Amino acid sequence: MSNLSIEELLENYQPKHTGCNTLSIDGTGRQTSVDTIVSPGIKSYILEQWPQARKFIDVGSGQGYLQKEFEKTEGITMMSVEGSKDVPFVANPKHRLQEDFCTDLPEIFTDYFDVLTSFECIEHIHPTEQDKFWSNVKKVTNKALVGIHVKNQTDHDHCFIKGEEYWSSYFSQIGMTWTLLSTELPPETLNTGVFDGTNGYHWEVYPQATCSLFYKLEWTKDE
Repeated sequence: MSNLSIEELLENYQPKHTGCNTLSIDGTGRQTSVDTIVSPGIKSYILEQWPQARKFIDVGSGQGYLQKEFEKTEGITMMSVEGSKDVPFVANPKHRLQEDFCTDLPEIFTDYFDVLTSFECIEHIHPTEQDKFWSNVKKVTNKALVGIHVKNQTDHDHCFIKGEEYWSSYFSQIGMTWTLLSTELPPETLNTGVFDGTNGYHWEVYPQATCSLFYKLEWTKDE
């Protein structure tokens, strides 16, 4: 693991992505999901689960509200990865990387981070780039907390909608130990104008995200 600070890591890094839309980057990070209301609870959960963690990476960070929350705690740092040049940013811009997380990341990123987070992003990753995305997740760390939108139909933004059975099987397939943090909500408790009549989901840390499954992921790094 490198001893470079995040600022040093990014100082001479030349992104391979221009910030334009791609198969997996659509600029929807302008619509804030993890905001000032949700971020404190997510940070508290992460630090409780992994109290020794110091370096974090948030992929598909949008406007950077989670990074801004992490900046309030001395001794920990977070780097935000956002692919779109059109998304404004509220946190320290020196810790923001405009990059496509489905590209070939440099070796300096290998095992650099203690924990990766990604919320309301993975469903936007195109089917042809999912394996590369997860390969990079495994490259940069061995622990992750993710929230994945799994409800309704595939469309031009949510281009990869899969359910609990798929994700639990996929994580096992790629060598991750997973814990599903979400529980089911009966359809009668949901807004039927938004949902498809099937169950929704609840995670007490992020109760607003009833369309999403949240997973805690860990894995052993290859020697």
